[in-house]
Amino acid sequence: MIFAVLFYVAALLAAAAIIAGAWVHPRWYWVAAGLIYLDSFLSGFSIGLYLLSLAFVTTVLALSHSLGWIKRFWHSAAAVAIGMLLWWGAVSTIDDYWLFLPISWLP
Repeated sequence: MIFAVLFYVAALLAAAAIIAGAWVHPRWYWVAAGLIYLDSFLSGFSIGLYLLSLAFVTTVLALSHSLGWIKRFWHSAAAVAIGMLLWWGAVSTIDDYWLFLPISWLP
């Protein structure tokens, strides 16, 4: 029960962080990436790996904005495409244990 509540709260906060990243300041993409990564772990094997794609996309968007690479809309579109390609490559080749290793280190 507590994990379901945590999942939904994190999902709502992640959606708000994505909106804030697009409209307010791109640093919110980092928050969204972390929350989506947590949601991906909490949802397990049902939709977890699909949600992980959003974590990859928001991480690439956040990194691209941090490095100053995004100047126009199509730069963001390219970052989303790169995030999806990285996600597909990671899910295809890396075991789930290694994809979620940082969370397994938490007490």
